[in-house]
Amino acid sequence: MAFGQQMQESDAKQLQTIYNHALTSGKAYDWLDHLSNKIGGRLSGSLNAERAVEWGRQELETLGLDRVFLQKVMVPKWVRGTFEYASIITGPGMSMN
Repeated sequence: MAFGQQMQESDAKQLQTIYNHALTSGKAYDWLDHLSNKIGGRLSGSLNAERAVEWGRQELETLGLDRVFLQKVMVPKWVRGTFEYASIITGPGMSMN
């Protein structure tokens, strides 16, 4: 068996091991549940967005990763303006009389 083929099979086995672990012991659904139901909506610039970032940092540290850090980024955020409204005065084919 050629060296390249051995490496491909070794990589495939390792990937299968990671995949199986993620399906049986992974935390993805727990994380999704926490972000969706405990923290809630996360519009950019909102308090919940800040909570989600901090929660994510803590989770990564809990996993024992070597380096976990946050970087400053500029994210545009939407700010509600003055109240606006619209109304329909007439429908199609209708007159105002």
